[in-house]
Amino acid sequence: MTKTSKCSSASERALLAALLALAAPRAAAGTLFPAGTESKAAGNESSLLADGAPAALYNPANLAARSQKANHPYAELGFVNVNYTYEHPDFDPVTVSVNSPTASFGYTRQVLPGLVLGGVLFPSKTGKTAIPALPRKTGNGVTPVAATSEDEVLDLALGAGYQLSRVAAVGLSADVTQESHALTAHLIGNGNDLIATKYRNTFARPVFGTRLTPLPQASALAATLAVKPAQIKAYKGSQTSATAPARRAPRAADYEPLSAAAGVRGEFRHASAGFEVRHLAWARGAGVVKSATYDDEPRADLKDVNEYNFTAGYELPHALAASAGVAIQPTPWGRGKDDGQLADHVYGADYGRLDAMDRRTYALGLKGTFRGVDLSVALSRTHGERTLTGDADNVGFYRLDVTAVSGGLNANF
Repeated sequence: MTKTSKCSSASERALLAALLALAAPRAAAGTLFPAGTESKAAGNESSLLADGAPAALYNPANLAARSQKANHPYAELGFVNVNYTYEHPDFDPVTVSVNSPTASFGYTRQVLPGLVLGGVLFPSKTGKTAIPALPRKTGNGVTPVAATSEDEVLDLALGAGYQLSRVAAVGLSADVTQESHALTAHLIGNGNDLIATKYRNTFARPVFGTRLTPLPQASALAATLAVKPAQIKAYKGSQTSATAPARRAPRAADYEPLSAAAGVRGEFRHASAGFEVRHLAWARGAGVVKSATYDDEPRADLKDVNEYNFTAGYELPHALAASAGVAIQPTPWGRGKDDGQLADHVYGADYGRLDAMDRRTYALGLKGTFRGVDLSVALSRTHGERTLTGDADNVGFYRLDVTAVSGGLNANF
C-alpha cells in the first residue's frame, strides 16, 4: 500500500516496459553463497581455500592437493535464510523472506601420479518468489504491481589438476551453467497478466588455476591464481504482454565479468592466516546487460570492483581446526539515471539484483578427520544496505541479510 496517494498516469506501454525490466536475469556475481564449506568459511568464492570437488569451480589446481588417495566422494548439505527488503520513498516496504535447503555433490579421482580429475554439481539458485506489491516507475509516476518469479540455476564443473613439481600445480576446468527463469506480473486487483516471460539457456566457461607451495615439506606457504574469462549471456524462450500478445523471443541479456583471483596463505606453528583479492571487470558489460524491455535499452551503470577476503585459522586438539573469515564485496552497480526522459535513462541498481549494494560477510568454520573422512561445518552471515535518491534509477532503500549454515564430508579411500 502507498504511504501517499501518488499514482501513475503513464500509458500502459510505459507500464509494460517497467514490468519487463523485472525480467532481467540476476547477475551471477550476486550469488548468495559459494559451494564448499571452505569457501563459505572464507565468506566468498575462494581460489585459495576451495578444497576437494568444489575446487573445480574456483581453482582446479587445488584438485591436485588430494592426490595422495585414489577416490574422494564429496557431499555438502546446508540451509540458507534470505531476507531482502526494498522500500520506495512513497510506498510501504516490500520484504521477501526465503528459507531453503542447499546441497552440492562431487567426486575426485587420481587417475595418474600427480593428475586428479574432479567434478561438482552445485544448484546455486532455485525457488519461486511471490511479490504482492512492488513499486515500478512508469514515466513520472509509480505503480505497484504483483509479480511472481521462478529461477533455477545449476552449475556443473568438471576439471583436472596436475602437480607439475613439488612446488607447482596447474588446473583447468569447465563451469557449465544451466539457467531457467520465469516471470508473470499484473496490476493490483486485476488478475490478467500484463506480462508473462520464460527464458533459459546453457552457458560454459573455462576456469584456469595455479597453486604454488614454495615450502612443500612444511606446507607453510601457498599462493594461488585463478582466472575466468568474461561471457555474454543471451537467452532462448518467449514473452507475451497485454500490448503484444503474440509470442516473441525474450530480449534479456546478462554478462559474466572477467574474474581474476590471487591469494596467499601462511602457517606458523598452530596458526594460519590468508588474504585473497578478486578483480571483477564489470565495466565492459555496460553495453551488454539488458532488461527484456522492447522500447528502452539503456547502458548499464557498471564499474570494475575488487573483492577482498581475510581468513585466520588455528589448529585445536584432537585433530580439529577452526577458522574465521571476513569478505568485503563492493557493488559493481552505480546509481544509474532516471529523470523522466527515456533518452537519458541509465540502468542502475534494481530490485532483485542482490549485488546492487555493498556487502560484508563474516564466517566461521570447523573441520576435522574421523576414520578417514574429512568433516567440516561453516556458518556465515552477509549484510548489505543502500539508499538511492534524486534522479537515480529505481530510487529507494535496499537491504539484504543472508545466513547460511552447511556441513560437508570428503571421504578418502
